[in-house]
This record gives sequence, structure tokens and C-alpha cells, in this order.
Amino acid sequence: MTPREQSLLAQLLRCAADTESLAKDPEAEALVGAAVAVHPSLPYWLAYRVVLLTRALESAESEIEFLRKALRERAARSPRLSRS
Repeated sequence: MTPREQSLLAQLLRCAADTESLAKDPEAEALVGAAVAVHPSLPYWLAYRVVLLTRALESAESEIEFLRKALRERAARSPRLSRS
């Protein structure tokens, strides 16, 4: 586990603890509870998936920002590419 993944997991667990007092959808809670009863490692895999998806989102956001910056720089060099 990378330091970033460890940080994301710690953040996820803190958020989960902070929401303990919030109302839950009874049907969803029952489905999750039944799934955990059958697959006790399910919380681990769900948390792992959240970490992976968060890393993927961060990577995509970084790539989008890189491309936006490149487009702005290109537009600045070529006035006909700039928006009107």
C-alpha cells in the first residue's frame, strides 16, 4: 500500500465513522448486512475499490488539468484557436 493509498483509506474510515449517527436506508442496510454475512471480507474489498476509484479519479483530474493547460498555452500562441 502506498502512502497515498494509506491516506485515502484512513480518510474513508474517518468519514465512515463520522456518518455513524446519520439515518440509513433500511433496505440498503439489510442488503449490505446480508452480503457481509455471506462474504465477511466484503468491507475490505469495498474499501479497496473506493481507494482504487479515488486514485483513478485523481489521475483523470490531473490529466484533464494538464490538457487544459496545454490547450490554453496553444491558444495563447495561436490567436485563431482562442475562443471568441
